[in-house]
Amino acid sequence: MKRMNNLALALLTMALCLPLQAAKVYKWQDADGAWHFSEKPPVEHSAETIKIPTPGKGKEVSATTADQIPESNVSEKPPDLKTKKSEEVAAEDAALARENCIKARENLENLQRGSRLRVKDPDTDQVRYLSTEEQNEWMEKSRTMIQDNCQ
Repeated sequence: MKRMNNLALALLTMALCLPLQAAKVYKWQDADGAWHFSEKPPVEHSAETIKIPTPGKGKEVSATTADQIPESNVSEKPPDLKTKKSEEVAAEDAALARENCIKARENLENLQRGSRLRVKDPDTDQVRYLSTEEQNEWMEKSRTMIQDNCQ
């Protein structure tokens, strides 16, 4: 009986707390140009408050009605998708491109030697020789990688 009372009390408390759930979302843009959305305002940036409408008593809720979309979301332009890369990310990209350039040149050298090359088939885990057509395809892919990564 006591367990039933505790359960009923817990359910009643949860039902009363439903209207208290957060209906605010904070939106801000960082130094790199990336947009962030959070329930808590950021400390280091100023943020715009976006109020999310909550359904009132006796009203039907339809996700497609325009009057339920906050005006701040409707009138704003979409965020710019082109964001600046941080210096760290740019340095990592450059290092990866150098590494890919070196590997592509090594692969092209091995393919141009004219010797038969063996590869492990990922489906069967068996070693087989590359056909002439496959070698030509791989050479073309290596040349493309060299063009893309060796600048």
